[in-house]
Amino acid sequence: MQKLEIIMSAAIDNDFMHRCEVRNIARFYTKIDNVLGKGNQNPKLGNEVWPQFNVHYTIVVRDEEVDQIRMVINSLRRDFPDDGVACFITPCEEI
Repeated sequence: MQKLEIIMSAAIDNDFMHRCEVRNIARFYTKIDNVLGKGNQNPKLGNEVWPQFNVHYTIVVRDEEVDQIRMVINSLRRDFPDDGVACFITPCEEI
């Protein structure tokens, strides 16, 4: 199993979920809204200067689903180049 931590602009959250639903992946997840941060794109600080927010997903998937998630992430980066999307993958096991 693999744990994916995905941080993205809240503006593309619905697109992410739709693309996952179409592929029948990432059906179970933990989501945190209104995440603040600064990455390679414009900061998302929820203030007057940088009013946007990020969302943070933690998703655990079987190894064979990782490539499907990777395709979704890459398609978001291609379709929304000005919105930030980061994905970090670590091996995990359930106890």
